[in-house]
Amino acid sequence: MHAFIKEITHFKQIPDDPYQLVGAFCCMLIPLLIGYFSGNMTSASFMSFGSLTFLYSKKQAARTLLPRTFLIGLLLLAGHAFGMLATALPWTALFVVGFFGFFSRLIFRLYKIINPGAFFVVMVTAMGDEYE
Repeated sequence: MHAFIKEITHFKQIPDDPYQLVGAFCCMLIPLLIGYFSGNMTSASFMSFGSLTFLYSKKQAARTLLPRTFLIGLLLLAGHAFGMLATALPWTALFVVGFFGFFSRLIFRLYKIINPGAFFVVMVTAMGDEYE
């Protein structure tokens, strides 16, 4: 039990590329500015999903990076779609967000996807609940 608690509370420092954050900022800024100046922030938030997937990319071989990026993009898209469907019955939103939080955490642990974790999938699913 002690080893389990130690494993959960221990955080490993992972060296990140500082240019990745600058690239993610630019990838997020351009769609948001387009949405702001066109007066359509709904499409701007949908266009910025690509930058969330970009944050998960690391320097890896293409044969491991492509399936992981595809899986993350699929989880983000499915979470957003089911979040939008959950607005039909408002009481289902909690269950949809909880299910995608659990499922994405499980997938991320199985495939050892670490930074930034399953948080973005939960955030995108909850953001899908805002559309009506």
